[in-house]
Amino acid sequence: MSIPDTALGLAALRQTGYAYTNSTDQTNDLFRALYCVVLPSQRADGGWPLARPLATTPANLGESAVVSTALMLQALKITQIATGWINQTCIATYNLSDGVNNAAIYLATQQHADGGFGVKGISTPLETALAYAAIFTANPNHATLTPAQDYLLTGAGKPGTNGSWGNDPFVTALVLKTLPATTLADTDKDGIPDAVELVMSGSYAPSVADGRNLATGNGQSQPGTNTTLFAATAYLNVPFSLGLQGSAPFSHLSGQLPPGLSLSSAGLISGTPNQLGDFNFVYGNAGGQTVAAISVITQGTPGDINSDGAIDVADVVLLQRHILGLAGLAANQIPLADLVPAGQPDGVLDVADMQRLIRLSLELE
Repeated sequence: MSIPDTALGLAALRQTGYAYTNSTDQTNDLFRALYCVVLPSQRADGGWPLARPLATTPANLGESAVVSTALMLQALKITQIATGWINQTCIATYNLSDGVNNAAIYLATQQHADGGFGVKGISTPLETALAYAAIFTANPNHATLTPAQDYLLTGAGKPGTNGSWGNDPFVTALVLKTLPATTLADTDKDGIPDAVELVMSGSYAPSVADGRNLATGNGQSQPGTNTTLFAATAYLNVPFSLGLQGSAPFSHLSGQLPPGLSLSSAGLISGTPNQLGDFNFVYGNAGGQTVAAISVITQGTPGDINSDGAIDVADVVLLQRHILGLAGLAANQIPLADLVPAGQPDGVLDVADMQRLIRLSLELE
């Protein structure tokens, strides 16, 4: 039995929505895999070898390995979250929590002075990325994580001049998954980050929305004008604030602002939009009248908190840390984590949202 293949196989079955019953009956294939094969194969140092130890297993395949241990740790942790299993017996009694914690301890012993992970005293980006992801699953605040990122970004394991790690797409993808999500500043809320606007237009102010010719009109344009003169993007249930250019006082003349937003006499559009859609309106100030449009959208897929294209344990960890007060979510991440009631988020992040996110990550709904 290959330990890495087994860990990946369990993950693949979970992705297909395979109906594991929450049963400790030894005829249950998940139970037998974990308590009769996987946990008995864990070595005394907490690691797993590349292959299940047998009398005929070559010595080099029977030693603990970072790759197999990292993959299996994540498989066990996700299973523990999904089933609630801890102590179960298959000939001997095994503790699933101990299996996870001992695996994390073994991985920590494979971190070297350069911050990287690897067997035989040699660090590699592949093993470091896998070990980072596994340890983060067990303990997001583990002391090994920051040195590991330093190794991958600025140390001996940093990327080459072409942006890849070892010219290997697979290793590069694994490393990128360890990096924290970053939200770029977008002062004018037009969907184009300030840094990008400055590169595109030189010294043009990022406080003025671009792309007005792409906005949809509603027949309220001024004579001789067939596009809105001002356009911005807001996100559903995310606080929005934008100061208009020009001299006060400002007033809302016609059309509709997105529900939840209002325009002050000083020219500040602010509030929290609570309805999706495109909203066109006309406002006036000392300089005359202006046709405007604000589109309210949902940023990303509900549940995909880190916007990496997948709903998985990384999203679960982010929400868990937010709920526990260990680290807050970014403003654009909060609507993606607000999952309950389904289709009608209540603006509160709590255990109910966590439970539904776990179900989504396991593809149970």
